[in-house]
Amino acid sequence: MKAVLAVSPGRLTLGELPTPEIAPYEALVRVEACGVCNGTDTKLVDGEFLAGPYPAAIGHESVGRIVDVGGRVRHFGIGDRVLRPLLYDHHVSGGRSTWGGMAEYGIVIDAQAIREDGADLSVHWAAAKQQRVPPSIGPAEAAALVTLKEALHFVQTAGIGPDRAVAIVGTGPAARGFCFFSRRLGARPIIVFGRGEGYASWFLRLGADMYLTGDQSSGLVRDALARGGFDTVIEAVGSPEALTRCIALAGSKGEVLVYGIAPSSRPWDPESLRHPRVRRMGAKEEQVHEAMLAMVAAGAVKPREWVSHVLPVGDYAQAFEWVRTGRASKVVLTL
Repeated sequence: MKAVLAVSPGRLTLGELPTPEIAPYEALVRVEACGVCNGTDTKLVDGEFLAGPYPAAIGHESVGRIVDVGGRVRHFGIGDRVLRPLLYDHHVSGGRSTWGGMAEYGIVIDAQAIREDGADLSVHWAAAKQQRVPPSIGPAEAAALVTLKEALHFVQTAGIGPDRAVAIVGTGPAARGFCFFSRRLGARPIIVFGRGEGYASWFLRLGADMYLTGDQSSGLVRDALARGGFDTVIEAVGSPEALTRCIALAGSKGEVLVYGIAPSSRPWDPESLRHPRVRRMGAKEEQVHEAMLAMVAAGAVKPREWVSHVLPVGDYAQAFEWVRTGRASKVVLTL
């Protein structure tokens, strides 16, 4: 089967891997699409995150349909569209899997059946995220749900709500999700600090009260700092410089929540991470799955609007180039 592989730092290829064989509690998925994660995937390719041997099968924003099930599987069925099919390290001879969602086939695990049977088996941490989506949501749209659910869970866990002043440092897909869901939860003001004027219209449409670049400031920023800082500041870049700025925006009363992943060549400043107002916080997208599906069904969230480009997997090099250069905000590869 075809799979997008990182074969050396910064170098990708469309290689060949054996089609996975399934164990009794596993199902085989024909992958339909996989999003390019602007942060994680680019850092994995460059060896700047979870460094390890090459080749590495990449991609975690994957979705596909089940084509075969193991004998002990009973909570998935053939034809189900499911999120997050993956590969294991042993599927990549001489290398490893960094989720491996950009491959023609992947695996999902019936973790519920394992628990019910009391089977003495280790379960991959991603199993909880391997959830069904209705057939009315197409492959590209389903792939976009991964980032959207992460953003929703993150802002809910952060306690963002009515009249909370929120600052977001970053301009990628996750930052856009933070802005959109913060506004839905009633936050005000929401100010986004970005790296280029071209992103302003995006964020203003998503509910930001203001978009600032460089050293720009405003009355809203000065007012928030005079009151002790923004209530919540989200680091959505993954850089020491961005975290330093976030700490300043949080002032004496606010909280900095770190979502971004710093590259290994420019890691977080340990002193900044130890700051009493800084907290690293992950996102458990599986916990808001049903809520997200309800929003999509009601038309409150339109996943296709969050995808800027859909390209065939053969155009993987172009997809990564567009993400790196900012030409594309979110690319989904179809397989």
